[in-house]
Amino acid sequence: MNILMWLEDWDGRVPLPAVLKPRPLWTGKQVISTILPAVNCRRTASWYRDGEVADLSPTDAQVLIQGGELVMGTLCKRTLGASAGSLVHVIWNDAGPEAARAFLSQAQYLTNHWLLQRGFSIGIGDTVADAATMRVISETIERAEGEVKRLTQKLQARELEAQPGRSMMESFENQVGAGRRRGGGERGRRARARAAPPSPTPLPPPRPDHPRSTKCSTKRATTRAGLPKTRSKTPTTSCAW
Repeated sequence: MNILMWLEDWDGRVPLPAVLKPRPLWTGKQVISTILPAVNCRRTASWYRDGEVADLSPTDAQVLIQGGELVMGTLCKRTLGASAGSLVHVIWNDAGPEAARAFLSQAQYLTNHWLLQRGFSIGIGDTVADAATMRVISETIERAEGEVKRLTQKLQARELEAQPGRSMMESFENQVGAGRRRGGGERGRRARARAAPPSPTPLPPPRPDHPRSTKCSTKRATTRAGLPKTRSKTPTTSCAW
């Protein structure tokens, strides 16, 4: 309610909560859906990996919007804009420039007021990488510098093969730029992997003899020493299905 009241065309109706018990809870996808026009869009987030099962992304990287409702996925820079077929592009083509303007404006309103109520702060210690991450980043930089030196030596010796449609100097600049981009992307992935919280350790499966592993409890007649009586041939079983 505190976030929805800042929308310019909110009609005062709150969507049904996604969780009812033990208390009503709404998801961020429901909040975003309140500012989406009736468009359809299918995209993938920037961290999407090829080979993921369709519609069952473990990282919520497959974005699906149907009829103005965000069904699944996470909205990032790649999903929202900066390329053809993005959400802003689809809204502009299907709903018009005014709808695109309203979406961008209200998205910023939602972000500002969410941060106002649920904001967080970080310290300088949160931006310093640990020793292992710094070692990996340094090794990546050294490999990229070695690749640039190798290309420079080949250029000076006139041994660099020109790419189709480019001169030798243009090919050199293109390969150096591609190496820098690869190195930067690898450093970013390593840093994000180190900064990501560790995944929780899965609980071991229950033992077959554990009382919580089944709804049936077997009652056996036992002696004081804890051993089953020899005269008890068939155990008495009570089930609570």
